[in-house]
Amino acid sequence: MSLIRALLLLVILAGLAGLGLQNLSPAISLVFLGLRFQPIPLTFLLLGAIAAGAITGLVILSLLTFANYLAQRQLRSRVRELEGMTARSSPRAASTPQTDQLLPGRARL
Repeated sequence: MSLIRALLLLVILAGLAGLGLQNLSPAISLVFLGLRFQPIPLTFLLLGAIAAGAITGLVILSLLTFANYLAQRQLRSRVRELEGMTARSSPRAASTPQTDQLLPGRARL
């Protein structure tokens, strides 16, 4: 599996290198929001777009990871609280916790 990944990465990098080398000569003037930038080779525009996409993906990934971390932290504190409730109750109740203890807001059955 790692050999397939390495080959795939090699093919992608070779394709990007070939694309970059073929597009060094045409200089393109970029117009963005009415602003005209100086002409630069298409290769640099492509690399800039790829880098911007990678940075955007990493920012989104880090935000989702941080949100997941906060949710896990909240759940862990809730588990500790519930485990403390179970330990303080009677031995019989500790072996069979009630549904309303585990899920607050639920009616007793």
